[in-house]
Amino acid sequence: MFKVEANFSDFDLYNDAIKNWDLDFRLLSKNDFSAYLNIFTNQNFNLARTKLSGKIEQFGLTPIGFRSIVIPVNYNSQFVWLNKKVSGDQILLFPKNGVLDGVSFNEFDIYILSIKESLLFETMDNLDFKSAIQFFNGDEQRLFMSRSFACDFHQLATHFLNHDISNLVQQKKLIDRILFMLLKYLEESSPLGRITIQRKRDKALKMAVEIINIRKNDNLSIQELCKLTGVSERTLEYAFKEKYGITPGQYIKANRLHRVKTELILSRGYDIKIATLAGKYGFWHMGQFAADFKNQFGILPSDLLIR
Repeated sequence: MFKVEANFSDFDLYNDAIKNWDLDFRLLSKNDFSAYLNIFTNQNFNLARTKLSGKIEQFGLTPIGFRSIVIPVNYNSQFVWLNKKVSGDQILLFPKNGVLDGVSFNEFDIYILSIKESLLFETMDNLDFKSAIQFFNGDEQRLFMSRSFACDFHQLATHFLNHDISNLVQQKKLIDRILFMLLKYLEESSPLGRITIQRKRDKALKMAVEIINIRKNDNLSIQELCKLTGVSERTLEYAFKEKYGITPGQYIKANRLHRVKTELILSRGYDIKIATLAGKYGFWHMGQFAADFKNQFGILPSDLLIR
């Protein structure tokens, strides 16, 4: 069993805390990051509450052999999940071995529940919840979350995460209650379904992000990015602002700053010049680079090498 509760104001410390999960978080906004984590995990069941402030791009994979479900805490919140806008009144169910691809904004507050497949399907079978199985076949699924369910789940999950549950019998009883509450709601609900990406700008955005990640060391211009994706600058800018709230140029800069920061952290203890790493990602004016870096992360690049 693993249990942790912590608040973070340092983005690097937060990333270090989640290193056991296959996740990559990138800060896209200026230095306004804060986070709260409350995690319980054992070999069959993981429950975590995550609160984030700041504009953060999230990549990763759900745990292998588990099925993952997101239950928002803030009923009026909005974020982006798998290229679609999601509101806080929706439960999100990842497909098997699903990919995390989302953008969170201020007041992002969710529970993420990961259940071992054998336990999940055994529980549905024991409860004779045949309709709930539809949510775990094929693509990602969404369903409407009633306020009464949201309130009841929040109360039970808070009790689970904030109380001593080292007693294995009590622990199992609470896990069974959570599973029953969730699966019963799924049994009585209908999926909102999957939204297929059809708009030209959505396809262009997906392609643009892939190109930016592949050509991470290139001095990629917006004009070249538009040519490669087959859309106008206006269309591409609208697509980035719709999903990320920033322009393509701002996204590229944030992405490159993130990569420089990662390499600086990995270079601690080695004889490395900051200018060399900055130039690797297209930053040639050191004064402007240092200002951009501090504006993004709240510290100077040199601060990372002496920690």
